Formats: sequence, C-alpha cells, structure tokens
Amino acid sequence: MDDILLAVNAAFTAKAAWFTSRGLIPPRLIDFYMGQPENPEEFEFVLPALFMDYSVSWKMTGQYYGGPATLMFHALPDTAAPTENISARQAEGLQTTVWYRLVRQVLDTVTGENFQQLIRGQEHTAATADFRYHIMDYGTQVSEIPGQYVDKFTDGSIEEINITGDAKGKFSA
Repeated sequence: MDDILLAVNAAFTAKAAWFTSRGLIPPRLIDFYMGQPENPEEFEFVLPALFMDYSVSWKMTGQYYGGPATLMFHALPDTAAPTENISARQAEGLQTTVWYRLVRQVLDTVTGENFQQLIRGQEHTAATADFRYHIMDYGTQVSEIPGQYVDKFTDGSIEEINITGDAKGKFSA
C-alpha cells in the first residue's frame, strides 16, 4: 500500500493547480488513516487533509499474490461557510463540493506498477464531534511478490547472444 500512498501524494502535487486555479487549497496533509478525525487531539494535522485506509483480498495467481483492494479516502476539507439558502456566503460554502469533486478527479488519475487505476465506488458523509467530511471508496487490483521470492531474482539485461550452428528444421509460427 505504500506505493499507492506515494502515487496519491505525487498526483496531488502534480495536480495542485486544479485547486489553486479555483481558489482552493489541495490536501496539505496526505497520510494513512489512523482515526485522526475521531481523535484529533492525539494527532497533529492541518486541513485540508486526506487519509487513506484499505482492505485487500489476497489470492495466489501463478507465482504472485493479487486481488481486489478497497481504498477508503477520508477527505477533510477546510472549514467552509454555511450553504443554506439564506446565507449571504452560500457560494463560498458550496466551494466544499467543488473541493470534493477535485479530490475525486485527482484520485481518478492514480495508477502504478503494482496496482491498476483507481475506480470510484461509494461516497458518503461522516461526522465526528469536530469534523463533517466525506469518505470516498475506490477499488483497484493489486499484486505483490510472495516472500519466498524476495531477493531471489535480480533485474538485468543480456547485451549479446552468440548463436552458432545449423538450423535443423523449418520454423513456422
């Protein structure tokens, strides 16, 4: 999952202008989910923030493990103005929905060597005593080399192969 978190970090860095061009701030903190919204006094973080949790169903496929992974992104926007119809700042408050849309669109671009493109799933609201935010579920397929093969093989290249001898038969494809 470290490679997914790093790819998410890179995507938000690369797409920061998507936010800033709309007067919004991209997530200033991206980390694994450890209950930060429920226990903010136990963590140091700034808003807006994005926390990733995950679950994987591993299966052996050939000589690799692979399977579906569910990623849960806890997307905490910056504090916003009210959105009720009588608010003089409603347009400003609605920027939170724009921020959520941009978070989804950046996550749509994330892919990597050991996982496939992230695919949107369910999105729902969550609330704690301190925060009201969204949890965005994504799915992907992941793969990983089993422990018995770690450090068993190395990458390399063959620079020259000398082939000598006579052909014994006709090759057909």
